[in-house]
Amino acid sequence: MGINLQWISGRNCSKNAVPVASRTGIHSTIRLKEAASSNKKEADHFLKKFEELISNEGYIPQQVFNCDETGLFWKKLPRRTYITAEEIKLPGHKPMKDRLTLALCANASEDLKIKPLLVYHSENPRAFKAHKITKDRFALFCKSNSKAWVTRAIFIECTNVCFGSAVREYLGTNNLPLKCLLVLDNAPAHPPGLEENLHSDFFFIKVLYPPPTPPHSSGL
Repeated sequence: MGINLQWISGRNCSKNAVPVASRTGIHSTIRLKEAASSNKKEADHFLKKFEELISNEGYIPQQVFNCDETGLFWKKLPRRTYITAEEIKLPGHKPMKDRLTLALCANASEDLKIKPLLVYHSENPRAFKAHKITKDRFALFCKSNSKAWVTRAIFIECTNVCFGSAVREYLGTNNLPLKCLLVLDNAPAHPPGLEENLHSDFFFIKVLYPPPTPPHSSGL
């Protein structure tokens, strides 16, 4: 049996009718893609654990890193725009869903930004071929798959090729102890056992995973 959302919210009801939402306290919310199983108690526990780890291991802002992904629909037009007084309506168009994914990483002191990871659905975009452009010219670690998503295999490769070597060089140049903390969220692309998949040269990298973020959380 279907649920009449207009009946619940009160839209299109008679003037004297009281909406179900007003009588019962039911309200609309948004489902999040990431797991929402944690609560404020778990968040507070993680913050305490994080502070103890920083204190016990002696990490400084230069040694603490965070990495996250973001999608870019680079051909998508805004939903609203301006038209002239002479025009009655905007001509229809087919939405462009061509996208790419970027993974960005930096340390807490903001003086080391790791080479970004870019994932696109084409290994050699047509525009690159037409203008004889090679990906080596960009300060990006470029990968591709049909969905333009960051997979676990791609993330592990990027961590070994870009992150580990860049952090080692940075710490050595600045005469800092050879250790670092990488904080990752619970995205599917972040392998739970990432440390086990790193090259032996990057033994100094420790990975920390916060608990899943609940809706409307202010703890993290």
